[in-house]
Amino acid sequence: ALTRAVDSGMQVINWSGSLTKQNAAGTIAGYSCPNQNDAFCTMLDYMTTREVLMPVSTGNFNQASANLNSPLRYSNLYSILPVGGTEIFNPQPGVPGARWNFNVNVGSSESTFDGVIAPAKSIVSSYTAGRSYNYDPSSMCGDILSTDESGGRYPDGLGDGVGSCTGTSMAAPHITALAGLVRSVNPRLTALETRSIIQNSGNLAANRTVALGYGMRNALTAIIS
Repeated sequence: ALTRAVDSGMQVINWSGSLTKQNAAGTIAGYSCPNQNDAFCTMLDYMTTREVLMPVSTGNFNQASANLNSPLRYSNLYSILPVGGTEIFNPQPGVPGARWNFNVNVGSSESTFDGVIAPAKSIVSSYTAGRSYNYDPSSMCGDILSTDESGGRYPDGLGDGVGSCTGTSMAAPHITALAGLVRSVNPRLTALETRSIIQNSGNLAANRTVALGYGMRNALTAIIS
């Protein structure tokens, strides 16, 4: 399916998910690229040669960057951009809440030294009216009373097809959209050039950290770069 997306002309592919088993303790199953006998590794290589950028959510366990799963571990090999989640607008090292965090086990994984961060908490989105998705107190995904956190911005908005959700799956699409804007300004940019522009628009670009990477991206800075 991913190869077909590339063949259809897709220039940016948003990814949220893992091909390795992970848990709160950070345990992951073995998965190694490059491996030309593996369909996924072959696809990542093909995607990169076709100048397609893949923003990848870092996951919702408080894992260290050394334990990040596939395809996050391969940002040094392919055109992958890790995206962590934040719940405050201007995160800085050492500031409580810089990364989205629910408890000791659940929260945004480190975005790695190569990554950026984007909003992940209570993100408003279209949603099936009056429904929720696998209710979990950490993610709160839905358009019903117990899950919809958009009420403060949309009074009496329950069951209207506009809900909210929390998690790094909500963060990566911010970067995917930004990559589309950057490439619309200059369609000749390569995937790695696009990634670099987004990275260097981060508020920590001059002082990267393992936990926050390049920090919170700045859309205006990226577009005019």
